[in-house]
Amino acid sequence: MLKSLVQPIGQKRLTGIAIVRLKKHGVRFEIACYNNKLLSWRSRVEKDVDELPQSHTVYSKVSNGILAKKEGFGCEKKRNPGA
Repeated sequence: MLKSLVQPIGQKRLTGIAIVRLKKHGVRFEIACYNNKLLSWRSRVEKDVDELPQSHTVYSKVSNGILAKKEGFGCEKKRNPGA
């Protein structure tokens, strides 16, 4: 009698996760946050913002795992007001 082989899943499931999006200069950025923590932060029960994200990684698309480029957020290019 053959039993089916159970394969390990090499990907994170996005259950219980809220995706927070920011669109800046036409580029979309996303972070994955815990749903319950996000709701309690919005109702001002949770005070610590560092408790919200599931990981401290900024994505361009969370569902596919595509990381955002650092220069796309505008942190690399700082304008010089004197120039």
